[in-house]
Amino acid sequence: MPRIDIVEVVSPFPPLPLELVRHILGFAAAASRHASRNICLVAPWARDIALPYLFHTVVLNDKESYIKFRKYLHSPESYIPSNFDFKFSPTVLVRNLWVEGIRYDPRCIFPIYQSCDNLTHLALSVDLFNWLLNLSTPGLSEISDRASSRSPDLQVTFLSSMLGVIDTPSPIYKRVTHICLTSASVVERHISSFTRLSHISMPCRGMSHRNQAHLRRFLGLKTLKMVVVVVLEDVVRTEDREDLKGWVRGVRQTDSRVYMVERHSSRIREDWENEMRGGDSMWDMAVRYTAELG
Repeated sequence: MPRIDIVEVVSPFPPLPLELVRHILGFAAAASRHASRNICLVAPWARDIALPYLFHTVVLNDKESYIKFRKYLHSPESYIPSNFDFKFSPTVLVRNLWVEGIRYDPRCIFPIYQSCDNLTHLALSVDLFNWLLNLSTPGLSEISDRASSRSPDLQVTFLSSMLGVIDTPSPIYKRVTHICLTSASVVERHISSFTRLSHISMPCRGMSHRNQAHLRRFLGLKTLKMVVVVVLEDVVRTEDREDLKGWVRGVRQTDSRVYMVERHSSRIREDWENEMRGGDSMWDMAVRYTAELG
């Protein structure tokens, strides 16, 4: 039988301090959902580092991912290994939630909102938002007093037009301070229901009379600090872009609350996730872009 020599490979580098390893894995987990998920698979101690980042921003983009997440909310102990020492429910870690592709049951948003106490960013269709309003309306409320009385400010990204927002005395209206529209189809009276609204953005393909009317009515809301004109760079013609820039410059001579920024229509979720994970917010980018307009 041939002799097998075992050669020990000695690394030329000294072992990294454990604290440094934790920081490296933490930065990696914070940067990407996929990275945090992969780190969770390494070992229990690595999962301890990455899991908070994994739950910080949750994206549910189809029925299957929603069902899995809802089952987890109902019975988290069946998903977390018994040898994993997690001192509290990961649902308290959820800050940012994106929900799309779930049309079969608008009420599906209810158990998620009910369970996640610390939501600050919510991206969803108007149908799902209406269910939240319905279920939190006094006298009809199915949402617990604890969930209804939450105080964190809420930024809402509407993944469909706002034409169907219902009029109801829901306490959720008072939580919303920022609205990002992905459609220019909006009724201004619905916007005025958000009594603490300070920031709103609206996509524009050109400066039509209708868009001008929408934006000027937004400026009539005294609570607003920023109205952002979002130029969809992949669909707006050069001459329309220049018209939009000219309109913003003109309005800013008398009202400095108007800003402008360029974004790509196919990267809405990508940009949202990047912001949720510590990247520049659209509001910050709008300030810089507008400053360069002159």
